[in-house]
Amino acid sequence: MDVDLFLLGNWERFESLCFHLARIEEGYAVRMGLGGDGGRDVVVYTATTADGPALFKALQCKYTKDLGSNTRRSIERSLDSLAKLPVEPIEWILCLPVDPSGSFLSWLEAKMQGRNLAWKIWGRAEILARLRESSDVLQQFFYPAYADLRELFVAEDMHLVRMELDSESQWVQPDPKVLIFCSTGNVLSPDLIFDVIVQNRGDLEAVLFSLTAHVRRFRPIPHGFPGDALLHPQITYKVSINEGDPGDYSAKCEPPLVVKPRSHERFKVALSDTGYSWGGTVQLGLHFGESVLPLPAIELMT
Repeated sequence: MDVDLFLLGNWERFESLCFHLARIEEGYAVRMGLGGDGGRDVVVYTATTADGPALFKALQCKYTKDLGSNTRRSIERSLDSLAKLPVEPIEWILCLPVDPSGSFLSWLEAKMQGRNLAWKIWGRAEILARLRESSDVLQQFFYPAYADLRELFVAEDMHLVRMELDSESQWVQPDPKVLIFCSTGNVLSPDLIFDVIVQNRGDLEAVLFSLTAHVRRFRPIPHGFPGDALLHPQITYKVSINEGDPGDYSAKCEPPLVVKPRSHERFKVALSDTGYSWGGTVQLGLHFGESVLPLPAIELMT
């Protein structure tokens, strides 16, 4: 899919996108925050030493269409900041939402001479290639903004019209344009509830018999001791994800949901047993007979 990276809308989302891709494909990644970054927006740790400091790669993100003098000066300042670090990275990666031109590459090659630093560029083509290999990240960042992407969520005559975080859920969506959700407070395994609308564009009734949840990319997120949590949501269908243990989970829909021809149906889906102190990706599927309507992949951080 030919995705326009500028649909992200701002540099914070572009930096977050690069962070998620680096974490998947490069290793243990950390964002440096929204202040002065010292020449790196994302750090990817590759090894630790006996004294504690780690070998790392550094990602520098420049969210711009213009690779002219202003951007080049900004890149030079980032490179100069790297030289002041107590430990320099083993590789420097420049992330751009556009592909570099020949003249820009020649300029950067000249600037990197004498710095004794391995480097490469993640331009638009490279980032899109990584997104094709990580479809969950593509869905998390572009489903809310990219209409063409919504055509992926079709099963025969059943179409996904909307999936939103339910107001009764003890979770938050920090950025409404990105499908990343965080549990609120220091609570144990709250239900994650979505308000879903589907449309039957066919001439026959469709019946929702069950739903599934596929969990992947589990990683621990350290917390203190969890407090008590009690949630009694008003929901239609619930599926347990076994506290984030990677795998496939299913649950019957009792009673089954009938979607009449040429009509919409609205219902809620809850992920239960969401666990505590972990992060990962979950993708839900709605089973209408022999076909499965996929919902967009989401990321959870508990």
